[in-house]
Amino acid sequence: MTSHDAREPDQPCPVVSVVIPVYNGELTVERTLDSVLHQSERAIEVIVVDDGSTDGTRACAQRSGDERVRVIGRANGGLSAARNTGIDHARGQYVYFLDADDWIEPYTLTKLVARAQETNAQVVVCGYTVDHHDSRGQLVTSSRVMPPPAAGFSPLSARMSVDDLERAVGMLGYAWNKLYAADLLLEGGCRFDETVALVEDVVFNASVLPRVAITWEHSAGVHYVQRPGVSLGRQNRPDISRLLGLADEAVQELLSLWPIGVSQRQQALLRIRGNRLAYEIHQRSNRGRLSSAVAATRAFARSPYVRTTRGAVVTAGAGVPLRLRITAAALGPGTSMVPTLAFRYRPWVRKATHRVRALSVVESQARVARKLWVRGRLQQRLRRVRSRPSPLLEVSRPVAVVALAADYGNLGDLAITRAQVRFLAGSLPDHEVVEIPISETLEALSDLKALGPEDVVTLIGGGNTGDMYDDIQFLRQKVVAASRRARVISFPQTIDFSSTAFGQITRRQAARLYRRHGRLLLVARDERSSGLVARQFPRVPAALGPDVVLTEARLSGIDSGPRAGVLAVLRDDQERSIDSPRQLVLETVTGAGLAIETTDTHIHGREWEPEQRERILSEFLARYHAARVVITDRLHGMIFAVITGTPCLALDSKTGKVGHFYRTWLEDVPYVSLFDPAEPDDLRGLLDRLTTITVTEHDVRSLCEHFSQQLTEAVGFAKRTRG
Repeated sequence: MTSHDAREPDQPCPVVSVVIPVYNGELTVERTLDSVLHQSERAIEVIVVDDGSTDGTRACAQRSGDERVRVIGRANGGLSAARNTGIDHARGQYVYFLDADDWIEPYTLTKLVARAQETNAQVVVCGYTVDHHDSRGQLVTSSRVMPPPAAGFSPLSARMSVDDLERAVGMLGYAWNKLYAADLLLEGGCRFDETVALVEDVVFNASVLPRVAITWEHSAGVHYVQRPGVSLGRQNRPDISRLLGLADEAVQELLSLWPIGVSQRQQALLRIRGNRLAYEIHQRSNRGRLSSAVAATRAFARSPYVRTTRGAVVTAGAGVPLRLRITAAALGPGTSMVPTLAFRYRPWVRKATHRVRALSVVESQARVARKLWVRGRLQQRLRRVRSRPSPLLEVSRPVAVVALAADYGNLGDLAITRAQVRFLAGSLPDHEVVEIPISETLEALSDLKALGPEDVVTLIGGGNTGDMYDDIQFLRQKVVAASRRARVISFPQTIDFSSTAFGQITRRQAARLYRRHGRLLLVARDERSSGLVARQFPRVPAALGPDVVLTEARLSGIDSGPRAGVLAVLRDDQERSIDSPRQLVLETVTGAGLAIETTDTHIHGREWEPEQRERILSEFLARYHAARVVITDRLHGMIFAVITGTPCLALDSKTGKVGHFYRTWLEDVPYVSLFDPAEPDDLRGLLDRLTTITVTEHDVRSLCEHFSQQLTEAVGFAKRTRG
């Protein structure tokens, strides 16, 4: 008899059964439970399976006092056995698996259920956010993993590139980013293999997904938390060769969902193999299992996707758990796994091959490795295109160039590009305004070299000056170096070079280049960035100016009718706001009885054409015009509220970018407020005030005209436009 049959006749059936297996998770299970109990989908049950914990896990799980929570104890049997126990006790229409150290955002289950009901799918796959914490539990980095743009209602609906295939199969391999129909698990007999460790998720999904209807949810409300040394209790593992063999079979089964050729399937398989094994090496070394990590690395060196074993050397060193030296030539198609190993390395180009020198497997060096890898790849591409000039700037009169123009899915950057083009067209009527999309920057460098003193090159505004987005900083410096005779203006930017060795090296390189140029103006977009420019680039002309998007009033819907509800524009990356203030604000909104819709200014896709950009922005800003209040930790989420006349409650980001900009430019704007976590008691009154404010078209137009004048003076166009 299934658990459905065991339900009392008058007991309502929950929509979702959330299964949380846990072993010795007293430090994390309460937060995980809290995130589930605060879901907007209230018709849920929570099944906590205590897998033989020896600490206070059970007491922590029972502490909530919520009748929707059931705690089921069992002898320690591992993750698969615990999940199977949860399936046996599930009573919901859908089953969702959540690990005891992960958490979900308030609207995650609502979105998954809505997607399942809309498409009649038996499995819904969603994106997720990877949160890396240090040993003290502090968040270090956060990054989103989203379904490929080509992913439709079914994996069979689109042909995808190898990169997209690699990402899609990786997302299909996990259990915690999926909503499963309960009948599929209870009546279909789908269970986790309790004899398999490490790759149990991908083996399970490979047995389920090829025979069911699948759909994709393009959001990332699941937070996959990485903490050193935290895991579910493990049984003795079989040897890694057997596990890798099972994983290979499972991956090939998942790849069969797409109509792809043998060559494409093989390339995707090789990449997935490399990433999976590299991750296992990294995890083992971080847990201090030197012998295990060395064995895994030797297995890696013998694997078929490594072209030669001479490229991989394993040694143990004093104070370092594992030392590796691997060349990219040895990695072959699996080179995308290099950043996963968290190498600190120095790449350079020699016969179109990067040589990678790995000093140690160190968690804190992961970002450095990624940035240097990107830089090396861009250098290699630059060598290929240097001799191929493009006809982008073939115009007869002087040009005003918008370099690094956004053609990717960040709505803030798309809005900056649009506003910057319009601002230049109005400020320099005798110039031809030309966009150079960021994806075509390297091809346009030879044309930039041909520009003269009467031409103007503007670098796109935003928040990418620094080493956080090193690939864009690299392109920025290439544009400045190529535009050696033209006037160059870096439109208002948030400046942020980190104090790390890599950040300081990047800053010194930029300072030398900017100082030599002679006709470069750096415009900071907040007081803090202005101070940093003065200290870090002391001999480079600089100014302070507002973000260019503030020069454009978007009034098409300001008087279109009554506004309703709250639009929450919240980011899911390393710059997101701190979790506790964000949660407090969302709970206060819910407690006030306001309907809330959650979104972000980041969409997916690349190489957007200008007409697509305009359509996407108009559709997004229409949601602002319909909202009564906007809550956001995005700087451009706040700016969009200003130009649409929408009352806004802003949350500061972890980098302080939102707060610095607000205090520089928006503190006197009556319909925009910055939430201060030090004064939480004022939150309800702040929301009540914002919901009663009426903003007129005149208010918005006056503000934008003021900001336009401020920017005109900052970039030095004032005399030319007053003529």
